[in-house]
Amino acid sequence: MNKFVLLIGRWSPFHLGHKYLVDSHLNAGKNVCIAVRKSKEKYNPQERVYMIESVFKKQIEDGRVEVILIPDIEGVAVGRDVGYYIARVPEEVERISGTKIRAGESWDLPKEVKEILDRWEKLRIRREKK
Repeated sequence: MNKFVLLIGRWSPFHLGHKYLVDSHLNAGKNVCIAVRKSKEKYNPQERVYMIESVFKKQIEDGRVEVILIPDIEGVAVGRDVGYYIARVPEEVERISGTKIRAGESWDLPKEVKEILDRWEKLRIRREKK
């Protein structure tokens, strides 16, 4: 059975900082399980899963990435070292902000996600005109 690095987040929306995090583990030869919290966000959990799957289609097909939904957790408890590690992203990556993206102040998004959000915005505008 393959081992995976577990990444837990809201991913709302899935941005370049998130992509860096996933890519850094994939580039190190690790498999990645992306756990999407069922939190109340601008984008519902299924929309966030769709964004992530659009970016990592090939890696999902190859079995290197799995995307799962989890409850909206409030904490992660870690016991003694039993064969896993805890990693942080570099400070420059931490500065990428989903809050700024949702407010329209930043567009640090993978092209696949930018295309999805542009499509959804056009649909929203069409619906509002009716």
